[in-house]
Amino acid sequence: MKVNRLLTVAATFALLALRSPAGWSSEDSTWDAYVARSLAAVIKQHESDASKTDRYFTTDNFPSRAKVVFLGKQRSVPKERSSFLDQYFKSVKQPEFRKLFKSEVLVKEGDQEHWLPVQTELLPAILEEVKPEAEFEVFVTWLGAVRVSGKLEWIFTINEFQVAEEH
Repeated sequence: MKVNRLLTVAATFALLALRSPAGWSSEDSTWDAYVARSLAAVIKQHESDASKTDRYFTTDNFPSRAKVVFLGKQRSVPKERSSFLDQYFKSVKQPEFRKLFKSEVLVKEGDQEHWLPVQTELLPAILEEVKPEAEFEVFVTWLGAVRVSGKLEWIFTINEFQVAEEH
């Protein structure tokens, strides 16, 4: 992790504090809280419940370190997904965190593509440090899922990332 992203780290830990009613303790203030696990594992665990509704909000964010391939694309968060983020951050009484996620990047894990909202402060670094088609590790939290055009889309936010060092 680069030093110029320390502000993002601070914002991320503040974001972690708004978790489930139990919250996070001060001992959880490291990236060690992020467990190595795939996005697919989180999706599989919650697919049955989430498929029953158009918006599924989680109370356990499953902080995860997932290896994905950057597909070199970015976009503004689309309307339906943006509305989901608005509702999520209002529901956890932290609407100020909504402004952290204005853009998404397209990644691939296995054969599944995912648009992941990324903290605004991280986007320039991702675009500079991660080449298209390169694998990198994202530190994500899962917020839930939203149905868009009949398809369930999973919302994972990127709070940090690492690129494998070249030798």
